[in-house]
Amino acid sequence: MTDQTEARLLIKDYLGRLSVALQPLPLGRRREIVNDIAAHIREGRDDLANADLVGLQDLLDRLGDPEDLALDIIASEVVSPKNSSDAFVPWLILLGAIVFGVGWLIGVLLLWKSKTWRIKDKIFGTLVLPGGLWAILLIRPSTRACSSSGGYGQITVTHCTTSGLVVSAPWNVLLVVFLIGAPLLAFLRLTWVRIRGYRN
Repeated sequence: MTDQTEARLLIKDYLGRLSVALQPLPLGRRREIVNDIAAHIREGRDDLANADLVGLQDLLDRLGDPEDLALDIIASEVVSPKNSSDAFVPWLILLGAIVFGVGWLIGVLLLWKSKTWRIKDKIFGTLVLPGGLWAILLIRPSTRACSSSGGYGQITVTHCTTSGLVVSAPWNVLLVVFLIGAPLLAFLRLTWVRIRGYRN
């Protein structure tokens, strides 16, 4: 292994440990900090020979242990505490109306109360098919009922009525895809933001 390769591995290991130790911060903020530290290391290496492993290790030692550095950074950051109910919000938005009746409404209230999501995602989660997958229950096969009137020797009049949702193909397929896909998309978006945070 060449000294340059070993130097790259030292830096990669340092930044990797730092990124893991910064887990309490949102993903975007973690990336920003790691990129800043990486730039600082590059600047420090400008005064060193590419193969100067001793100088590189000294530079990393001056930065400090990645875990200790991460603790200092986290302590100086304003981290919004995650609400324990946030984990249920995407599920209530998706399935609350079907399973719990008023569950969807509770999910919306928790969504707006939480500081985890930004306003655009709160609006998205609220307005994309209010009731979540409940809207799929509106789709029922159409039924046709006919009745006839008229006696012997009279003109027979037949009257037919159709009930249920009547949508011609291919719009019926697209409607089903939309009614299922939109709530699922909202669910995935809210879950992604809850776990990974915003990039900036």
